[in-house]
Amino acid sequence: MNAEKQAFFEANAQLAMEEQIRYGIPASVTLIQMWTESGGGRSKLANGANNYFGVKGYDWERQGRAVMYADDDKKHEPFRKYGSKEESVRDHSLVLMGKNYKTCHGLDPTDYKGWLDGLHKAGYATDPNYSKSLVADLERYDLQKYDKKAVELAKAREVRCGYMRGATLPETPSKRAAISTSAHFGMPIREGDRLVMTSDYGLRNISYGSRDHKGIDLRAGIGTPVYATEDGGIVIGKDSQPRRSNGKAGGGNFVYVAYPRPDGTYRVTGYLHLDTINVKIGDKVNADTVIAKSGNTGGVAPHLDFRVAEVKGQEAVALKKAIDEQCLRDGQPVSTALFRGKNNANMIDPKIYLAEVAVQGNLDTRLVTSKNTRVNVLASYRDKVSVSPGDKAVLADNGTGASKEADRKATYDRTYGKSIEDKINDRVKSNGFLAALSGNGDFNIDQMFQGGDFSSSLMQLLLMSFISLAFNKTGKDDTQTVEQHPELSVSKKEYDVRENLQGVDIDALKETASMNFDILSPGNDSGQQVNQQEKSGVSLS
Repeated sequence: MNAEKQAFFEANAQLAMEEQIRYGIPASVTLIQMWTESGGGRSKLANGANNYFGVKGYDWERQGRAVMYADDDKKHEPFRKYGSKEESVRDHSLVLMGKNYKTCHGLDPTDYKGWLDGLHKAGYATDPNYSKSLVADLERYDLQKYDKKAVELAKAREVRCGYMRGATLPETPSKRAAISTSAHFGMPIREGDRLVMTSDYGLRNISYGSRDHKGIDLRAGIGTPVYATEDGGIVIGKDSQPRRSNGKAGGGNFVYVAYPRPDGTYRVTGYLHLDTINVKIGDKVNADTVIAKSGNTGGVAPHLDFRVAEVKGQEAVALKKAIDEQCLRDGQPVSTALFRGKNNANMIDPKIYLAEVAVQGNLDTRLVTSKNTRVNVLASYRDKVSVSPGDKAVLADNGTGASKEADRKATYDRTYGKSIEDKINDRVKSNGFLAALSGNGDFNIDQMFQGGDFSSSLMQLLLMSFISLAFNKTGKDDTQTVEQHPELSVSKKEYDVRENLQGVDIDALKETASMNFDILSPGNDSGQQVNQQEKSGVSLS
């Protein structure tokens, strides 16, 4: 066997296994394609563009993104240009997750023969002996052993191979989300496509716990896997705090993990009320590490209290020293004062951090509240995420980004997140009409039938009726789902109604409603009602 070739496979095996865990592509397939397409890393494309898989870049060229020209099937063809080998490996996975290779998506992550045959038939390469020759080479170097190792690694992390399938669409890159050049990211809970927040950050009116909440509470049953959120983390705290003597809840079993950043700062994440803990002080974790199982320790109902601290300046220097000398050397925890700061000054709203994780990790995960499961709370926070200069370069030139659908969904949430009634209420309140009629500036539509005099209620009902008539001009089938937003449980009619609301003429509706109020008002005699009816042309039947 070729020693150089063997060394190449060993050097890139971990990268390939990580992609198998995330996307279910056999590590052996990634490795053998990587060697073959890059000439063992010596090709012009590998050296000049970090392109190890010969991925062409006609689409990138049209988008004005970085490409490198080379002669392949045709002269002067564009090929995708990457900032690093790691980006090339990740983009290769995303390409294989595209619709062109959907016949492979149901194959087992250890079925290297099926994958290579499927890729060949789908047109990955024009050589008629492509899959046959690659299978032979793969088996000669026993690369299938890495497929089995990846399966075992995934099992140890308590994730399934291919858990990221469907999370991104490489055909529709987004300029809002960067691929980190140094770390991978993930959400602390990964059951389903959303996190449900049951209690927010900051002040709250409760008697059983802290009124000044330092984190956010996430819905999680006992035994739900809880993950680290970035690669390169270090466990710096682990302990248990029972219910306090005054009867208020304690933190229960908890873990703190510190993530060093290239600029010298730290993000420290805290997990409270855990059932069991899988890590020890000084352990290094990555975004796929299951660090604990959620629970109800500390005298609370089952949930996860998730907290984040942002440590900068001299405090970051002191924290680094403590981590090096206490955690990594002696396996001892650091004092929470080193990262929480004076009077908890370093604690930040975890929603800011989760938005950063979502952007950096190209994640479509939504954060909703238990009271409103339609609005993505992270949408507005994503716009404020600050991406490091290195990642901005990756984003501008090479980032495959998250699904365009995720951005569109976030825009939908920001624009149409409120219910129709809330939208109407905002519109009407801005005109002062119902507020003046009810004599209450805080009037809300859903209070219509909760008291007040009959005339006011009837007037409000008429206004709502005419708004409804204005909406129903679309005449579209209420049973269809929104074609532009298939992932949302919103009917086509409601979607169109929300758009049409933008153009509703409130003044015209007020005038019409006022006229018909005169028709139906109990204070008018029947003759007046008939005369008004004839003038208006509105039937009372």
